[in-house]
Amino acid sequence: MSFQAMAWAVKQSLPFKEKFVLIILANYTGEDGKAWPSMSRLMEDTGLKKDSIIRATKSLEDLGIIKIDRRVFDGVNLPNVYQLHVDGVVAHSDHQSLSSTGVVANSGGGSRSQRLYTIKEPIKESIYSASDDFDTFWEHYPRKIGKLAAKSAFAKAMKITDLDTIMDACVDFASSRRGQDEAFTPHPATWLNQGRWDDTTSIKRGPPSQEEMNRRAEEFVARKKLEEKLNGKYL
Repeated sequence: MSFQAMAWAVKQSLPFKEKFVLIILANYTGEDGKAWPSMSRLMEDTGLKKDSIIRATKSLEDLGIIKIDRRVFDGVNLPNVYQLHVDGVVAHSDHQSLSSTGVVANSGGGSRSQRLYTIKEPIKESIYSASDDFDTFWEHYPRKIGKLAAKSAFAKAMKITDLDTIMDACVDFASSRRGQDEAFTPHPATWLNQGRWDDTTSIKRGPPSQEEMNRRAEEFVARKKLEEKLNGKYL
């Protein structure tokens, strides 16, 4: 584990899932800034489902924080290699901003030069638009019919639940319908309007709070530091 990468990841200002996934990646990062944990390992460490991790890492890549090398050998998918731009992304705060010249400008005046990774697109406050979210749902739903009605139903559903709840249930539902007669699969608008994302559980699922994700991240970092100390690396 690179403690430089871990310290850098903790400082990044990101939505809680992206930040937590980044911290886990940093835990597996070597001195070259690369990590290649398997998807199952990331799922076990974060407690998130596969689709959530894919969306989080894609967001981090879009922001220029990581680069993903998606590897395939003889038609077999190998674990991705994640390059963390530890020296190329500056943690955002109220006291500094990134200029187009690669200089960190301080709000108190003056600046300090630093080699920065070039981010091709400006960082967006909203990583996904509502249209992107619906497209993700539409891609996974097992019966593609009535797209306009489905889009309207999706917008209503997002007002009473969250994307991960819908997508986790959608993926499970699609898996259960694989190989079944499509005629008995409800239209996507019907599935959404009936709140079918709660069919498999009586307990409404929702994302962990910001405080809970921060607590998990702090506990994870503290545990890793304790392990290193017990192994004699701090003695």
